[in-house]
Amino acid sequence: MSVTSTIPNELPSYSILMAVYARSNPHELQAAVDSLLAQTHPFSQMVLVLDGPVPDPVEEMISSFSATLGDRLTIVRLLENSGLGIALQKGLEACNHEYVLRADSDDLSRPERAERSLAFLLEHDLDLMSTDVDLFDQDPNAPVGQRVVPHGCEAVKAFAKRRSPVNHPSALFKKSSVLAVGGYEPFLLFEDYYLWIRLLQGGKRIDNLKLPLVQMRVNSATIYRRNGKVARQSRKKLIRYMKETKFNTVLDRTFMRMSHFVVTVLPASWRKKLYLLVWGGNSEWPSVRK
Repeated sequence: MSVTSTIPNELPSYSILMAVYARSNPHELQAAVDSLLAQTHPFSQMVLVLDGPVPDPVEEMISSFSATLGDRLTIVRLLENSGLGIALQKGLEACNHEYVLRADSDDLSRPERAERSLAFLLEHDLDLMSTDVDLFDQDPNAPVGQRVVPHGCEAVKAFAKRRSPVNHPSALFKKSSVLAVGGYEPFLLFEDYYLWIRLLQGGKRIDNLKLPLVQMRVNSATIYRRNGKVARQSRKKLIRYMKETKFNTVLDRTFMRMSHFVVTVLPASWRKKLYLLVWGGNSEWPSVRK
């Protein structure tokens, strides 16, 4: 994949927003940060949120980042694990720039991700965008699938009525637009989808770039945990919100309930197959956080 933009110096500065917690893998974190350091349009700030205490190996890794990045690294420490929604909101408030690039601590960003994403967002006057993502289990050079999201603002709106229309690990957005609708809020496992809905309800423009600029890690464990009791309760809460705000129709909500029910009753060995073959890597499932 070649970089076509020739004006990286004219693109605006941006912050990277990332969170780690007790179960973050230091080796995966190192690889994620290395991929961000290799961006063709370098970041001006990385905001790293520690969502509660983290193991010594992760602390040591963060110390090495601090030595490398200096003033470009902003560390936000939460005394206890508060959940991804709260962690990202605290991190967002610490971002110094209008443009914020989301990155997960176990995914890899292709070198041209920031440059291509910023150019796309500015060209189309968007409030938020994301890209397609390649899915991998252990080896990023051996993808197991791809999560393709809808392209075109109207297609995003239609898709959002039944499924998350944005790949959160590849998102780039305007800080002011996200804060205008309340920012990230505590909504276990659905912090991102809930935010996309509120952005659309607030008249914000969302689109996706048809390029896989992020390599996203998925595995059977994360898929399995997405279907526990807490996840089901949170999903019901989201569907109830959609109903109360008239975001979608009875048919849309019936589709959501039936699809999630089918996944819940399937044997664990089949869930990953369905995830890859039918859902194509719905962003509601990976990157599970407590």
